[in-house]
Amino acid sequence: MFAQQIIQGGFQGLGAFGDAASSGQALRGSIVDVVLEVNFANRVVGYTATLTRALLQRLNSSGFNVQNLDDSNLNTLTGGTIRARVQILTDGYSSARDAASVIAGAASALGYNVVGFTGVLAALPSGEATGGTGQTFDAGSKPENKLDASSLSGFFDSLTQSPVTLAVVAGATVLFVIAMKK
Repeated sequence: MFAQQIIQGGFQGLGAFGDAASSGQALRGSIVDVVLEVNFANRVVGYTATLTRALLQRLNSSGFNVQNLDDSNLNTLTGGTIRARVQILTDGYSSARDAASVIAGAASALGYNVVGFTGVLAALPSGEATGGTGQTFDAGSKPENKLDASSLSGFFDSLTQSPVTLAVVAGATVLFVIAMKK
């Protein structure tokens, strides 16, 4: 029913070898900063605060404690980024990137068009900072729906970039016109 979706992970570099702190091994209690790159909405009508809350609930019920989820850079139709800071409650993952891939999969299952992700270990289970870059969150940020003229033009531009999508839109328009004449 839906087209195959390919998720690409971000490259972590060659510093991923060595001890747990430098390798980004995400054990139980570790805190991981995740960035999801989301493309235009194609499986849902639009990215809404309700969908963000559903992602938050799904992550909290599946082995993560979401400390912060910021979708302020996510546009309703054209996508953007979702940033999350999560604590791992399960046995852990071999890397922060693996934890990020699980979060990307959860977002994708809800309807987000996730096209890329990165994961950075922010703190070890002992609470010791890893020296990683981590993220800075605006504590007052709340999910919001942003719909403006630039987002609509970007959405329609992305629709017309693919010949297949353009053909589907044109075919749907023809069927709509035929249905209206009857």
